[in-house]
Amino acid sequence: MMHRRYGKQPWDTLFQRAIELADTGFSVSPYLSRSLAAASRAGMAVPDWLMDGTGKVLAEGATARNPELAATLREIANVGANAFYVRLAETIVTAIQNASLPGRVTIADLAGYQAVEREPLCLQLDQREICSFPPPSYGGVAVLEMLGILEKRRTAPASFLDLGFVHDFIEAGRLAEADRMAIVGDPDVRPGNVRGLIDPDYLKARAGLIREDSALADPVPAGTPLGASRPACAQTEQAPGPSTSEVSIVDAFDGALAMTTTINVNFGAWITTGGFMLNDAMTNFSRPTDGGCPANAPAGSKRAQTAMAPVIATDASGAVVLVGGSAGAGEIVDYVAQAVLELLSGTGPCGSAR
Repeated sequence: MMHRRYGKQPWDTLFQRAIELADTGFSVSPYLSRSLAAASRAGMAVPDWLMDGTGKVLAEGATARNPELAATLREIANVGANAFYVRLAETIVTAIQNASLPGRVTIADLAGYQAVEREPLCLQLDQREICSFPPPSYGGVAVLEMLGILEKRRTAPASFLDLGFVHDFIEAGRLAEADRMAIVGDPDVRPGNVRGLIDPDYLKARAGLIREDSALADPVPAGTPLGASRPACAQTEQAPGPSTSEVSIVDAFDGALAMTTTINVNFGAWITTGGFMLNDAMTNFSRPTDGGCPANAPAGSKRAQTAMAPVIATDASGAVVLVGGSAGAGEIVDYVAQAVLELLSGTGPCGSAR
């Protein structure tokens, strides 16, 4: 879908470098080496292509080759995106159903899966427009709600050396987390009033709850944006895993991309097929303690929420001034909010965004 709309290079050329790296190999980084060693100590089944042939995981500096992935990428390059829905779908389902803890994914599930384009969430902040991805990601709306609360709360530039500002930042994060946990889920299954969370009047009301001399009581209650009803419930969830990557690009054609991708915990579900690993994003569904929190409850054909929060900011003329995002699991929201504040105010170590 993205290639049809925005692509400029022939489809099959897009995979060449990745195929070369899978075939000829790449050097094992220090982080990958530590992750493999930890997985081995924990008794996890490390994929063969990350082993050295003597039963040991690859050491730092060793060459990792993945010919099975190269074959998969060649198939996608030659057949197109439909390769995912035919043979690759069969291998994915077989791998899941043959796992030590079998899953319930079927060929029909994958056949019915489609990419979805969604309208971004945007907030006006100090002559700039900050946009991020909407649900099922909660990261974007949480970042924007934090920024909006802080704007209503304080007029001085953001400074993380100011303990009063740090207090406000933490409290804004707690308010945003309470709201997103009550409301955010798969919008195709249960639409939530997330735009109400960044409504100016709602932001002002939430900011008014913050006190200079005390912290909000725990747990922080969720608000009710624009009169919308919310489930009266408490829910828990497992924190998203740490293995997330962010790619931020501005190209020569004035195109901007903020792309966050994750497999969740270091090696996802530890299920490998076609040379790639499957994620364990099922852990991103909520666990209602009383059955009354349906927004992010697990269900078939449903997308789980995620902390990912890619952002693009533009100035009053529409020119891009900031593109970013972060790894960091459940801390992504705080990392991105801090980076946006420091870059746009010029108070951070990197100076101001140009």
